[in-house]
Amino acid sequence: MLGLLYRDFINLKASLRSIILSSIFIMVVAIFFNYGMIMVISLPVFFAFSITGSFQCDAALKWNKKCMTLPISAKNVVFARYLTFAILMGIGALFSFVFGVVYMNITNFSQTNHHFTLQLGMAIALLMPLFYASLFFPSIYYYKGEKLEMAMLTCMILMFLIFGGGALIIKYTTISFQYTDLNMYVYVFLAISLVLFILSYFLSLKIYEIKSIE
Repeated sequence: MLGLLYRDFINLKASLRSIILSSIFIMVVAIFFNYGMIMVISLPVFFAFSITGSFQCDAALKWNKKCMTLPISAKNVVFARYLTFAILMGIGALFSFVFGVVYMNITNFSQTNHHFTLQLGMAIALLMPLFYASLFFPSIYYYKGEKLEMAMLTCMILMFLIFGGGALIIKYTTISFQYTDLNMYVYVFLAISLVLFILSYFLSLKIYEIKSIE
């Protein structure tokens, strides 16, 4: 397990360095132009989906085929990739939180925006990568970790159908959205995204096991 994690972070070493440096630069620019909360929401997404670089390395090295000849269980392979994603998201969330605290103190954001708090921004920042990952991981394992573009396209189509369907339901039913209920909706969706992320692990594991014997 530790070896798989180490391999992932070695593969991502260069891209992580670039993400950290570019994030610091963008954070400074965001403070200057007063777009800090966008960065609070975006940073965990940037970091979490650097995991795609690891899948690209796997595809280039034909890792999945080699992995089948090694004494490594499918459970460890899939769980290590999920854990790598969670660690990357956690790093992004840490950057996001520190930046959010600094930004709010410098700009007095909380005094002029009573509805949008740092906690709410962090919740949105976490639910976005969790929800997307719950679609992305099963998709990439369905394509045997090699067709990254197809996996991402599949995710975008699914997200379009999900959010488009939700928008139609709200439009043509008595369900109404009030800005004052934003906190409740965000935290509910965060909980749903977390559950979907956990369930997607078991789905990804099943797909990986099936695809490994094809």
